[in-house]
Order: sequence, then C-alpha cells, then structure tokens
Amino acid sequence: MLSSTRLCDPVNGYRARQTVVGVVRVTTPFTRRLTYETASWYTDVEIPAGNYEIVLHETSGPTWALVRYRGEITDEHFVNRLFGSTSIAEPRHIGEQAAATAQLYAYDAARYFFIDPAWELAEDWSIESEERSYQDGRPYTAYSLISPDGKRYR
Repeated sequence: MLSSTRLCDPVNGYRARQTVVGVVRVTTPFTRRLTYETASWYTDVEIPAGNYEIVLHETSGPTWALVRYRGEITDEHFVNRLFGSTSIAEPRHIGEQAAATAQLYAYDAARYFFIDPAWELAEDWSIESEERSYQDGRPYTAYSLISPDGKRYR
C-alpha cells in the first residue's frame, strides 16, 4: 500500500492535510467507550474485525495520527443530574452505526508501527528510532515517522 494525501475542508479557518500512512488490522472485535462532558455519560461502540486506515492529520498545530474505527453502538448512558434530581435517559441509538476515532501523537503512532505487527506502515514511509536519555540519565527510545520526502513527524 502506498500513502495518499488529500486536503480537508477548512475548520476554524484553517485547512488540514490528511495522509493515509498505514492500516491497523483488528483480528478480535473490541469495545471502545466514547466519553462526553461528564464522567457518567458514555457510548460503547463495538468495533468489528477488519482493516482500519491510519491517517496523519496535519494542521497549523500539532500533527495527529488518527485511527478511524467504525462500529455499532451497543450501550449508551446519559444521566441528568441537574437541580438536585437524577433521571436516566433511555438508550435511543443502540444498534446504529458510529465512528470511534483514536487520536495519537505522531511519535506514538511510530512506536506502534515499530512494535505491533497489526500496524502496517505504507511502503513509501519509514520509521526512525533513536536512543536518548532523560535528564536524570534513564534511557528511552524516541520514534519518528519519516515521509517519502524526508519530513520527520515526532
């Protein structure tokens, strides 16, 4: 697989560039919990086995690696605790399709490409690892994604 790039519609006046840099192969279905404004609100999405694109999302701020999963809503929980009362809204969207996006820093995505065989990097991209140390001398490994034109994403 070779990478592909596209420009996105402007968000808050800024254009974003998205590049598909690989895929993650999910072999065992799993549940991803989407949380909202309060700790008690959530939606559970069952992610089926399959291949999901890994997209490098570049804006004027940090560059994110996004994994866009699609699945079916299996549970949702919304509690209203306003004005000293509690009410639970009945689940309304169970069985519907939903997106569940995982958002990682580019260096985290590079680390997953390096250590996890389920993450497959596009043929025209590469990974660089570098041994470094913290200020107190403890060692760690830093990872970077390298684009076909040589740009490093850390």
